[in-house]
Amino acid sequence: MLPVSLSLRRLASVLAVGASLIICSTTGHAVENPRLDLSAWNAIPLWEDGRVKPMDTFARQIVTELCGRESPTLSPPLDAAGTPRKDHPLFPGGDPRRWSAQELLLSWLVEPELWEDVPFLEASHERLRAEILGISVVDAEGRRLKFVSPRDLERAERFQQYLKDLSKRRRELQSRGERFRPLGLDHKVSSLWNSYSRFRLLTFQPRPDAVPEFAANVPLQHPVSMRLGQLKEDWSAIEPQLRQLAEAGAMDAAAQAVHSHPTPNLFETVHSLFQALDTDLRNGATFSTLDRSLGALKKPLHELALTMESLRNRASGAESPPGMNAAQFDSLRGNIRLLTTRLQTLAQNVEAAQVMLYDVGGGPHVLPAPFVSCIVAASDSGEPVSPWISLQAVLYGNWNDADAVLEPFAQCSTEHGELVRKTRRAFEDAAAIYRDRGNPQRSARLAESLTQFSEGLRELGTAIEPIRRTLPLDDSHRDILAATAYPSRNAVATELFYNRFDPFFWSWVVNITAFLAVLLSLGRLRGPLFWTGVALLVVAQAITISGFALRIAITGWAPVTNMFESVLFVSLVTGLLAIWFVTQPIIGDGLREAWKWTAFPLRLPIGGSGRGPGSVRTFASPGRRLVSLIAITPLRVVLSAALFMLLAVIPYDVAKSRAVFDLVPEFARGVTSPSPGDVLMILLGWLVGISILGVMVWGVPRLILSAAISLYTIPAGWNRDALRSAIRHAYARKPYALAGAALAFSVAMIGYFTPVWDRGINALQPVLRDRMWLFAHVLTVTAGYGAGLLAWGLGNLALGYYLFGRYRPAPSGPVTGSDGVHRPAAGADNEIAAAQPPEPCIHLAGYMYKAIQVAVVLLTAGTILGGVWADRAWGRFWGWDPKEVWALVSILVYMVLLHGRYASWIGNFGMAAGSVMGMISVVWAWYGTNYLMPIGLHSYAGEGSGGGLYVVAFFTANLLLVGAARLRYIKETRVTGKSGRNSDAKPRPATEFRPKMEPVGTNA
Repeated sequence: MLPVSLSLRRLASVLAVGASLIICSTTGHAVENPRLDLSAWNAIPLWEDGRVKPMDTFARQIVTELCGRESPTLSPPLDAAGTPRKDHPLFPGGDPRRWSAQELLLSWLVEPELWEDVPFLEASHERLRAEILGISVVDAEGRRLKFVSPRDLERAERFQQYLKDLSKRRRELQSRGERFRPLGLDHKVSSLWNSYSRFRLLTFQPRPDAVPEFAANVPLQHPVSMRLGQLKEDWSAIEPQLRQLAEAGAMDAAAQAVHSHPTPNLFETVHSLFQALDTDLRNGATFSTLDRSLGALKKPLHELALTMESLRNRASGAESPPGMNAAQFDSLRGNIRLLTTRLQTLAQNVEAAQVMLYDVGGGPHVLPAPFVSCIVAASDSGEPVSPWISLQAVLYGNWNDADAVLEPFAQCSTEHGELVRKTRRAFEDAAAIYRDRGNPQRSARLAESLTQFSEGLRELGTAIEPIRRTLPLDDSHRDILAATAYPSRNAVATELFYNRFDPFFWSWVVNITAFLAVLLSLGRLRGPLFWTGVALLVVAQAITISGFALRIAITGWAPVTNMFESVLFVSLVTGLLAIWFVTQPIIGDGLREAWKWTAFPLRLPIGGSGRGPGSVRTFASPGRRLVSLIAITPLRVVLSAALFMLLAVIPYDVAKSRAVFDLVPEFARGVTSPSPGDVLMILLGWLVGISILGVMVWGVPRLILSAAISLYTIPAGWNRDALRSAIRHAYARKPYALAGAALAFSVAMIGYFTPVWDRGINALQPVLRDRMWLFAHVLTVTAGYGAGLLAWGLGNLALGYYLFGRYRPAPSGPVTGSDGVHRPAAGADNEIAAAQPPEPCIHLAGYMYKAIQVAVVLLTAGTILGGVWADRAWGRFWGWDPKEVWALVSILVYMVLLHGRYASWIGNFGMAAGSVMGMISVVWAWYGTNYLMPIGLHSYAGEGSGGGLYVVAFFTANLLLVGAARLRYIKETRVTGKSGRNSDAKPRPATEFRPKMEPVGTNA
């Protein structure tokens, strides 16, 4: 066996080379084409996924969705001879080209016809290509092909048949009430079809003289015909009853009450307009014709809806007429109420349909919509209609006619429609310049035209706001109207910087550099390299924190709204805990001293020499006692009172009706009348909430003040000897830094590159939109996952020592190390073990114990906070949801380890093996309940399926490592005889594992 130091050096060299290759292959992954200035294009604000975002973000998301990566390297189509075409305008010379997401989106929008034969849709699955699409898996040089063109899909008859079979199976499962989850080849086919459909919807150009149909070769139905057909069906469903009311003259008086000059024969007018719309659909009308038809229908249909509303109000206060009993009149009133509601909905849908005439569902939305239906629909029904209008509507919509979709924007300029014309002309110029690839001034002229287009959109978006403020909206929708206004110039600057900086990419890069520095800290350079690694680990976590801060600044939400953010947060917590455990000998006593200064009631030690060679001096004196009593204690009281007001008095929720914590149970306020079982659950949630409130009011101000005072107490307690001893203590904790850096790097890289979850910043599910509870519950639980991950890393490091380390001859009886007893693998205390396990295993068991303690505290606190949040959101503290059950299982696994260690039931090897079992329970609670069994009230956290096989395979290998290490451990420590010592002798309790001081480098 090679010496350990030489093995580590070789391992570090291999890892350094691998890291360099990874970084070289991924840096510059978002580099734009240096020949083009697309800054104005990138900064255009859009409304997508429930928030304002820049075009830059939209481009990255749509390109990743279609191509599988942000900046794909694409190749030209092949000619008849199977060689790349050299005359293709997108690929000069026939060479592959790397595209930025921003330019690729622009090219798709202005020249979609050039992409028909270009392979850019991600399709690398071997069976998908060979069996379904019938195309090559590798090129002529044996390289794996990754993309297909839109025409490849349209020519693949088997692909179309597979889609039909897939749709049939989905309908059959849904008819039985089962959920269809495409896996394997089904998932690949569905993803490819979704990408193809998104491209067709994105690039469709609804020109005024065009009809709402795709080309004959496109196997996709245009959504406009389906939407308008649904409007006709909705009208046909209520038309007979409305006709009866109109013929009975019931609408005449109601119309007079609403309008001083009502439209004559209002019902017949609306009916004839719907018939005209139906005729237009059957005759293949153009977009301009349909725009006029819907515009003509909006006003009379809205007037009819108001007339029915007036009739409903009159009927609700009237008595039954002669010849009609009370029951019949109540039935009539109910029908009128139902008709009114359906007619109001239909009127909103017609207005929305005119806006969506140019919005087929794939393009960006670039201007706020001055229509009631867009604002109301965005609020009431999960955003089926965007509160902004699409880019296609701006470029092709009608603005000349009254009630046209762009007519409100045409009113915004001094000369009718001038702003709309100027904005369109700027985009047309930009498109023409972009297509003119031989122009030497292409980049400058393109930047100028795109800047003019961006400014035109800004002028329109700002000018339309006074019109939007006059919309007849109730108070509940005014907030949405304000939130969907056109943003300021700097509104998307933070997100543009975030996209360029890409902090989470650099997070794993710096983490792996820190890991390599700690791993190489051997020999004479061990001290400088170790502290360099720790410093780099601090920098890596600072980068991660900056990334989360940017995402919070962009959205205002806690940075754990999806799986990507949660994974990165676990990486952050693991790195921070590693830094904390390493630096604790240096700063720990100073922190404890600061904590004593903030004690309430005040208790300051006088004199004393600290706890040991690395301890700080105490600072108490009568003068400082007085300062603390006069300044610190009153300040703590003030902070506690302010925090109590914030959490228990000031209304917090959306309706401003409740504080964060209820001072009295919900049923005591007369809000509900629960059953006895519900009373018990409400009381449980309330008592837990009050307990949390008390802990926060008592502890949070003290933590804040202690952190501030520690800036003095930490450096003030250092002297040369104490600091040197503390640094030696810190280096002895090198496994923390090694495991923490390795795991922070691994988890951050997995989070960044894994395609299973989305890296984008998307809208939250409604239940997650409670900022306080999202922050408190999810961050705490996820931090517990990070502590468990650190324990798992230390456990695997110990298992490596058990499997590959050097066992030494052991003395008779139990071996008492610095952290407890290491018994033989079999036999009684008075038997002789053949060998003693490697010395680092003893210290690693103590380190694991500390990390598991943190995990238990955080997981327990987070689960309790989750129960309080569940009580607020769902009305019950605990419901045995799969997520809740597995959170409890994770806590119990770790508590078994802690109690088993305390009672000497679990030895050092048991701690290492237990850390693996604990991590398996955490991964299932975290990943498995979301991805592998997405049921229950927490199914909103799941983001599809995928990767389950890899997770199972990984932890199977991990359990095999446990088994192999156990076999080696049993073999080496097998009992060889009797020691003759008194079998009644008790070893030192296993709980006394204060790691002893070791020479520098012992744990290397």
